Amino acid sequence: MVGRRRERRGYALIAALVVLILTLSAAALIALDLRQRMTYLRQQQRSLQLTAIADAGIALALARLSVDREWEGEPEHDFGAGRLAVNVRRGDGARRRVVTVEARYDRRRRVVEARVVLPPAGLPRLTAWRRLPAAGVR
Repeated sequence: MVGRRRERRGYALIAALVVLILTLSAAALIALDLRQRMTYLRQQQRSLQLTAIADAGIALALARLSVDREWEGEPEHDFGAGRLAVNVRRGDGARRRVVTVEARYDRRRRVVEARVVLPPAGLPRLTAWRRLPAAGVR
C-alpha cells in the first residue's frame, strides 16, 4: 500500500510538471506574438507619421501657390515631430508646377511628388501624386 501511494505521488508530480511546462510554453508563445505585433504597430505608426508630414507639405505648397504663383518652396525645417522640405519647380507649361516634398521622421525618409495646375482664376489643383523611392537616409 505504501508503494502505491508513492507511485501515485510520482505520477501526480510528473503530471504537474507537464502542465507547468505546457503553461510556460503557451505564455512564451503569447509573449512572442505580442512583441511581433508591437513591432508591426510601431512601424505602422512611423509610416503614418511620415505620410502625414508629406501630405502636410503638399497642402502647404497648394496654399502658398494660391497666394504666390512663383513660390519656390522652403528648405528643410522642423515640422511637428519630424522635418519637412518643399521644392516647387515649373512643369510642362507656364501654369504647371511639380512639387517635391521630403518628409523625415525617426530616422526615416519619404519623398513624394505632386503635379499641380494653376488655373487663370481660382485655386491650384492637384492633378497627380506619387511616392518616389527614398534612397537611404542622409
